[in-house]
Amino acid sequence: MAFKYSSMKPYERPADLQKNVNSYFKMCEETETAPTMSGLALYLHASLKAVQDWAKMPEFAAILDEAFLKVEHWLENELVTREGRTDGIQHALDNRFGWRPSC
Repeated sequence: MAFKYSSMKPYERPADLQKNVNSYFKMCEETETAPTMSGLALYLHASLKAVQDWAKMPEFAAILDEAFLKVEHWLENELVTREGRTDGIQHALDNRFGWRPSC
């Protein structure tokens, strides 16, 4: 299946997108795989840019905002609970979610 790009409406109904987003997070949980922005995009057969553009569409905004928040929450939780190096987690939070070190 080809990637869906931002010029295309991703789904006819928001419920269809919600079903696929829910399925992605369930798959992550079952396989103990970290949820990521790019992982979500791949699961939806879309580019990351397309998914970010879909989040600006009123009918899909709430669904994707919640999905992005779930990814951010997972990263934040890993940042404060993981032992050892967390450079990659911090990098993802800085670059995907606009976090900036306070010191």
